[in-house]
Parts: sequence; C-alpha cells; structure tokens
Amino acid sequence: TNHDTISSRELPSTERKIVLDFIDPDREFEFIENESSAVRLALALHNDRELIKKAFEMALAPPGAFVIYYGDEIEMQNAVFPKKPEDARVYVRGEFDWERMQKMHDDPDSVYNFLRTTISKRSHA
Repeated sequence: TNHDTISSRELPSTERKIVLDFIDPDREFEFIENESSAVRLALALHNDRELIKKAFEMALAPPGAFVIYYGDEIEMQNAVFPKKPEDARVYVRGEFDWERMQKMHDDPDSVYNFLRTTISKRSHA
C-alpha cells in the first residue's frame, strides 16, 4: 500500500481477488488491473465506522511513526467525476472536506475523535 492505492500485487492471485472483491467489488476504482485499487480507507472498509477504528487501532499498536493519509481521519470518500479519469488515483486526491471535518469534530463517536484519544494515549504511554 502506498499513499494513494491499495496494492495486492504481492498476494497469491486467489487472495488478491478476495482483497479486491472486498475493497472495490465493482472495480470502479481499479488502478492497475487485478492488482490495486485507489480507494479511501472508509470506502475500502464499507463505511463501517467500527471497522475503520479497528484498522487504525491495529496500525497504531506497534511502536514507531505512523502515517494517516489526509482525510482518512474524517472518513472522506473518493472524489466523484462525471467521466472515469485516466488515472484512478485522482479519486483519492480530492480537496480536503472542511465541512465534514467540522461534523466529525463535533461528533464524539467519530473516527476523528477516536484517533485524537488513541494518539493522545499513545503519546503519553
């Protein structure tokens, strides 16, 4: 996985299909055919807030630095285009959604506030 695609290139083909079928079943955001999809975390995890929190919890568990791709903390969605773009990675390169940020900030059960608490605990451990 890099900053704007979820690659399954290293997986055996049967496992790769399982992963891609889960994160992008219609291959709407396919970047490299049968290898990777350009989907934001919330979309890849079917907008399941508890699953997203669990993914972040697992990512933050080991010691060391971690990276959160902009917008994943507020469950941003892929950008929408009237015509399929040539490079699928633009789906995850949209403008930051400040209105959504405010909503997530105000929602005590949001992924944003979960991350604030989790990172704060990690920093003070």
